[in-house]
Amino acid sequence: MPHFLCIAEEFPQPIRPAKLAKGKLRRPRQSRFKTQPVTFDEIQEVEEEGVSPMEEEKAKKSFLQSLECLRRSTQNLSLQKEKKLSSCSRLRNSLDSSDSDSAL
Repeated sequence: MPHFLCIAEEFPQPIRPAKLAKGKLRRPRQSRFKTQPVTFDEIQEVEEEGVSPMEEEKAKKSFLQSLECLRRSTQNLSLQKEKKLSSCSRLRNSLDSSDSDSAL
C-alpha cells in the first residue's frame, strides 16, 4: 500500500512573520484627514514672496485670456440655444398653420 504513504506525509508549514499590533502603527482614522489650520497672515506672506512684476503681468494676461474664452463659450452656448428655440417656434407655427382646425 505505498499510495497511502504520501497522504500520511506531512509538509512543513510556511513561516509567517510575527504579527505587529496594527493600532500602534497606524494613526487613528479621524486624524488622517485633518489639516493644519492656516491664518490669513500666513497666506498673504506666501503670496507676497518672490512675485516679480513680470510674473504678475503674465498671470494677469493668462487670467484675462481665460475670462475671454469663458465669455465666448457662454456666448456661443446662448446663441445656439436661441437658434434652437427659434427653429422650434418656427416649426410649431408651421404646424399650427397647417392644422385643419385652425381655419375655423
